[in-house]
Amino acid sequence: MYYVVGHEGDEAAHLKFHEEYSRGPHVPEVEVLATIAAKGSLRLVVVNNSISCEIRQAVAQVVFVAQRCMDYPFGYCGVSEPDDRYLYALTDGTQIVGMVITSYDDYFRKLIWNSDGRYQNIDSEIASHTRPKITRVWLAANYRHLGLAQWLIKEVATDLDCGISSFGWEMPFTESGEKLVKLLCPTGFFGCGDIHPSK
Repeated sequence: MYYVVGHEGDEAAHLKFHEEYSRGPHVPEVEVLATIAAKGSLRLVVVNNSISCEIRQAVAQVVFVAQRCMDYPFGYCGVSEPDDRYLYALTDGTQIVGMVITSYDDYFRKLIWNSDGRYQNIDSEIASHTRPKITRVWLAANYRHLGLAQWLIKEVATDLDCGISSFGWEMPFTESGEKLVKLLCPTGFFGCGDIHPSK
């Protein structure tokens, strides 16, 4: 983010940028959403097309914060989303401190982890039925390294009635994303999207 030191508007924007990176965006609208899972003070809620467009767009603020950190396409904006695309938001009060975006696809590659920790493609699969896939995972900086990403994926898997090993994963990964998939799927996984050789 570029800004002019001492400029009132730029200083305020810069402060908000770092606050959202650390604690996620402030979104009071999450308080009206039903809790599907909880962990201490944290609530997991889900947004899909059964929720009003106004609330979907408000909750989607977390996607734009995450995009600034990951430099990937947004993946969800809340305006005109397919019925099978869900935004799972992890909240702490009115802060959205984490998210998972899911959708469905019918073409995946089966990848395994090599002994050197890199992955390789071993097969292509055109599913006879669509498979849920994880397209984005993000946590605010203050909520990382607490096991919350794994917990989030497990709760999303429960909500979608899908085993974690059966999930597809949209690629390419960030460095931390690859570590998460390796932790959750230690023998191999289903990948889709832009699959580059693991570094």
